[in-house]
Amino acid sequence: MPLRSELFSDSRELQACLVSDASHVVPGARGDHVARIQSALVRLRVLEADDARAEAGHYGPRTTEAVLTYKRAFKIINRSYQNSADNVVGRMTIASLDDAIFVLDGGGTGRRLAPFPGPHPVSPANGSKRPAHPKRLVPPFTSASALVSAPASSSGRAPLVAAPVTAPGGDAFGPPISTLPQDIQDVIRRSNAAKKPGIRMLAPYIEDHEGPLPGPELTKRFAGGHSVRTVILTELHARMAPFDIWKNIKTIEEVFFGTGSKGIFCQPFDHNLFLDQMEALTKGPRIGPDPNVVPVSVPLSDSKFCRDAFNVHGPRDSFREIVKQGPGLHICIAQPAVRATLTCDLHIDEIQQGQVCSRGLCIPILNGQTIDHLRTVGPWLAKKAKDWLPKP
Repeated sequence: MPLRSELFSDSRELQACLVSDASHVVPGARGDHVARIQSALVRLRVLEADDARAEAGHYGPRTTEAVLTYKRAFKIINRSYQNSADNVVGRMTIASLDDAIFVLDGGGTGRRLAPFPGPHPVSPANGSKRPAHPKRLVPPFTSASALVSAPASSSGRAPLVAAPVTAPGGDAFGPPISTLPQDIQDVIRRSNAAKKPGIRMLAPYIEDHEGPLPGPELTKRFAGGHSVRTVILTELHARMAPFDIWKNIKTIEEVFFGTGSKGIFCQPFDHNLFLDQMEALTKGPRIGPDPNVVPVSVPLSDSKFCRDAFNVHGPRDSFREIVKQGPGLHICIAQPAVRATLTCDLHIDEIQQGQVCSRGLCIPILNGQTIDHLRTVGPWLAKKAKDWLPKP
């Protein structure tokens, strides 16, 4: 079958590469066909756009490294004479790139993962149905502040403003809480102030039957047997910092670590503002059109997140951080109908699923990163499958 993607199909050199060993594309090569390979590598987030521009149309060292990274990720090895991937674009490599780009352009099934356990629910808050709201979240909080409701705004929702917190919420914290970033301390203080017996808040530091704790007692809990949870808070905060996501967190209900992930269950200040921000992070600024990197017919956005097309976290709008390898954020925002009973779930996947972003949605491509992700969360998925599958 000839190359099918819009990016490759009209390239005589690349069509020849698919069927002829003599037409393999090797380091040092130059031409439009090399620029098209670079375009594919940029879209698949293996080659940085700036590196592609620096070597536009030239199979230089940065392109060579990106080809090798791609081939290792997809285990593109001719076992008849190789034990490891090389840096040449041959028959198998161009076929794999074509398949991936064809999928991104909306054609065929390619290497997309099976839709299990079902399509992602569509948030009723999406698009034109979302009510208007102020663009700012809330005024900055001091360490001794909390949230109270003010008269309803024109949007029909009560805006959130800062007000002093009475003791014990205003008690001073000691180490290790006092050594945490100030905005983490603020969330801890708001969560403690909101705690009531029978309401889950700041677990496992505070038991379900307890109310707010004095500052010294809460400090003692943080310094006690939950140091791993405190590390999770700081790791999550650091991971969110480049995207300014932490500002959305009003209260923390639980800090958790599970199979292949670690994070928090929480409530945001404003679900719709949070959703707006995450949607913006799936679109990113446009790169190009630059005919030396990405042909005009192939749009590319520098997205930081993609939206789950298929979701295993219930009626939440879920967004995955796009990473080349290793850990990544998974942001799950509770949808309107379940916000009274379902929290937001913000966590770091130990190994993030491998994907690229097309029109704001995740296209999960079955590479080594995805396989390792499935291995790390496999025990949890196996347990959840019992809930998803029909009972006999």
